[in-house]
Amino acid sequence: MRAAKRVAGVRGVVDEITVKLLDTSKRTDEDIAKDAVDALNRNILVPADRIKVTVRNGIVTLEGTVNWNYEKTAAYNAVRNIRGASR
Repeated sequence: MRAAKRVAGVRGVVDEITVKLLDTSKRTDEDIAKDAVDALNRNILVPADRIKVTVRNGIVTLEGTVNWNYEKTAAYNAVRNIRGASR
């Protein structure tokens, strides 16, 4: 990822986080997405209005454009602690 950020013209890098469901009967993609959106909204360093959360088959994807690397890192850190997320 560091190499990608050094390439001229690169404006963003996408990280994917795999969420391992502890109990598939209780943790749906919708539940995980709600938790991710809530986590982004609670973090004042994250411009949550510019980040889209998608969850498919337990895999969380964040998409959007941020102005600063610390905002990207804050978004990642906000959602990586969701119950069941792998590290």
